[in-house]
Amino acid sequence: MVHTYVRLPSFTAPPPRAANGSGLPPAASNGADRSTAGGTAPGDAPDSDSDSPPAPSRADPEPESDDDFIPIGDGGGQGGAGGGDAGQGGEVDESALPWSSASRHIRSQCLRLHNEIVELYQVLQPSEAEAATRAGAVDRVTQVVKSLWPNSKAAVFGSYATRLYLPTSDIDMVVLDVGTTEIVSCLKTLGRKLVEDKIAEDLQVIAKARVPIVKFKERTSGIPFDISFEAQSGPAAAAHVQERLNQWPPLRPLIMVLKIFLRQRHLHEVYLGGLGSYGLTMLVTTFLQMHRSRFVDRRGELEPCLGTLLIDFFRLYGRSLNSHEVGISSVDAGCFFPKRAKGWIMQNRPHHLAIQDPLNSENDVGRGSFMSAKLRHAFDYAYQGLTAPCAPGERVLSRAIRAEAWLNERAVPPWPVPVVEDGDTQVSSKGHGKRRRGSSKNQDSAEEGELTPDERDRTRKRHRSERSSRHKVSRSGRR
Repeated sequence: MVHTYVRLPSFTAPPPRAANGSGLPPAASNGADRSTAGGTAPGDAPDSDSDSPPAPSRADPEPESDDDFIPIGDGGGQGGAGGGDAGQGGEVDESALPWSSASRHIRSQCLRLHNEIVELYQVLQPSEAEAATRAGAVDRVTQVVKSLWPNSKAAVFGSYATRLYLPTSDIDMVVLDVGTTEIVSCLKTLGRKLVEDKIAEDLQVIAKARVPIVKFKERTSGIPFDISFEAQSGPAAAAHVQERLNQWPPLRPLIMVLKIFLRQRHLHEVYLGGLGSYGLTMLVTTFLQMHRSRFVDRRGELEPCLGTLLIDFFRLYGRSLNSHEVGISSVDAGCFFPKRAKGWIMQNRPHHLAIQDPLNSENDVGRGSFMSAKLRHAFDYAYQGLTAPCAPGERVLSRAIRAEAWLNERAVPPWPVPVVEDGDTQVSSKGHGKRRRGSSKNQDSAEEGELTPDERDRTRKRHRSERSSRHKVSRSGRR
């Protein structure tokens, strides 16, 4: 049986094999078994979409109960606190999901999940108008910065710089070369100027965070901004993440899906104990580096199916990884290391997810994510849902991603590869099923669409006669 599935147009063909290959196995691999071998501190400013590595936390919050996790569906349609408005608009009917139109007739569960991930990734891509809106907001804020400090440099970083942002994500910006060490004073000066020029609304200066920032919403676009001063780690981290994205093509769609997954469970805000964008990137990168498929035949080729990779990711971090004893690192080729060797065992939170910062080996990116037990529960819950038996035509990804109005309102882009095949089923880009053998109900409907009632009756009789004739021939051949 030959499988051909929707290809990601933004994927190139890197070594190892890109995520748009073929020869897909019908079942998920067990790459997570190898596991047995970003975040800011709780008091820091909200920075869930930032790709900057957080500084090590000194304050250890109280550990949470392992029974606190609320399964998907119980959390309503609102996003998390601190700007997480991804859930605005509430839930919608699953039949209207924009990412499953071309996948309903695929029998293989992993293949169907792969196509749904691809479709969702396409849906999340910013339109030209959205990109122009964000670029315009950045230009207006930059002009205000330049009016105050002409020799300074305003640089964006985080998810906006790496194009890993959701439609509801904020924009992270850092002002460099101001020529002063009075950071808090600069934040207040910038805040006053933004308000005077009617650029910002809902402005707040967070001066007591480890990295002080000014938070506001750009008035024209409504996009949230986080601006810091002289924080060199932000742009460096964005460059590192971009390098990883170029090296591992599956990284981008997996991160986009997982960011929605965490946001819908209120686990995306580091200052609330969740996992930020930078930590999530390190988590997925290490998973891809250590995936079992790369070690099966010593050729280093990564499993091409995104559905299989997503299931294995949930399995690794949801049930296989011994987070009490083992930390993860994406440095070089990636590895799992004993937390005790680095002194990262936390007595009041032994289950915490230790993530080594690739830009600072002494920094634990996951130290501030004090809801790591809930993260583990969420990943395990998703793993069980995605691997449970699936009914024909069921939307597999809906077991992990809730349907929300803001997702459903996004237009579905045209497909670069219009045909998806699986077994005896051929699916067009519009999602209409068509069987290979002879005529079918869908073929009948297609032919009948332009016919008069009398012609439609004659067409149906002819199709029934043809099917009956083929059936007789088949039976005589078996005899």
